[in-house]
Order: sequence, then C-alpha cells, then structure tokens
Amino acid sequence: MIESVGYEVIKREGIQEGIIEGMMRAQREGIIEILHSKFGHLPQEVEQKIRTYTDPAQLRTLLINAATVTSLLEFRQKLE
Repeated sequence: MIESVGYEVIKREGIQEGIIEGMMRAQREGIIEILHSKFGHLPQEVEQKIRTYTDPAQLRTLLINAATVTSLLEFRQKLE
C-alpha cells in the first residue's frame, strides 16, 4: 500500500513536470515564430539562445520582447 502511494506521488510529479516543460517548449516555439513572422529568417544562434531559456518568467519577458521590438537587433540586445 505504501509503495503504491509513493508511486502515485512520483507519477503526479512527473506529469506536472512534463506539463510545465511542454508549456515552456510551446512558449519558446511561439517566440521563434513571432520573430520569424516579423523579421524573416533568424540566425541559428538566436534560435539556439531562445531554446536555452528554462525560467517561465524569463520566457514571458522574451515573448513580450518578441512581440514589441522593432528590429531583430533590438531583440538580440535584450537576449543578453
């Protein structure tokens, strides 16, 4: 009985982590798509840098930046 309760807790935690990772992946892809639609081709290093972000608050900021910047250079400056 104790093992099954422990298993359920671990399973729930794993599911929650998977959901959070999926949401962050979707945010990263959304940021890249916004930049593609605004500025065309993105340098690979910009896409790679975006994919390194794992903090939800930082991703939210990047999403807002992607939507509001007027140039790719401006976005790149905000990445650093």
